[in-house]
Amino acid sequence: MKCKLMSCEVLFREACAAVARSPHQVDIEFLPKGLHDIGGAGMCARLQEAVDRSDAPSYHFILLGYALAAAAPRAFRPARRPWSYRARTIASPSS
Repeated sequence: MKCKLMSCEVLFREACAAVARSPHQVDIEFLPKGLHDIGGAGMCARLQEAVDRSDAPSYHFILLGYALAAAAPRAFRPARRPWSYRARTIASPSS
């Protein structure tokens, strides 16, 4: 299965560790941590732009990796794709 992970750069280490353990092919795009500062609506707009830039038809899933800003992706609704929001916790490699 081929996936695209779009994640906040704050989660760089955790995202890379999770992708390294995944049995799936996962392409990663890190988005700037400053998106947290522009508010939920602005953050959703930037996430939408990132999804639209991706080669979405070639991916089975598009994954969003965010921590405390997880409320913003709840309002995100990608066009042209089924949508499911599931909050998941990724444990740090050191835990």
